[in-house]
Amino acid sequence: VVSRKELSDKTLKLNVGEKVDTTFITDVLHSYGFEYVDYVYEPGQYAVRGSIIDVFSFASEYPYRIDFFGDEVESIRTFEVESQLSREKKEGVSIVPDLAVTGDVTTSFLDFIPKETTLAMRDFLWLRERIQVVHDEALTPQAIAVQEVEENGGITLEGKLIDGSE
Repeated sequence: VVSRKELSDKTLKLNVGEKVDTTFITDVLHSYGFEYVDYVYEPGQYAVRGSIIDVFSFASEYPYRIDFFGDEVESIRTFEVESQLSREKKEGVSIVPDLAVTGDVTTSFLDFIPKETTLAMRDFLWLRERIQVVHDEALTPQAIAVQEVEENGGITLEGKLIDGSE
């Protein structure tokens, strides 16, 4: 799993009433790998319309609509992607990028539980296979492509094609 330090370093926290430059926010989102779009509809996207920044964090079921008055965060709400209607007011939010792609520093899951914790397993092989399935499902297409290139010694799948032009 991602280390606590990596998670903390890659989390953008915003609170209602906080003064922050919107350009700073968009720069941070861009550096975290978020995609600039006209309307957000999936995690990893953000949109800017006037004094409003919509952002879909990887740690949230719904995107956030952050409304500014000058450089002050005036309100934060979650909203429905389809209808664009507000769902719930928030006093603060934590915006997290796709750490499966950006996270280089990882730590063992066991480091997060107290040392005196006793773990019992009934079927270790099943558990290991299940963890691998969950891990594989979490990989994004980009991460899978990078993994394939690394496994093929730096040769891309396109590089293996023979087109007859040689």
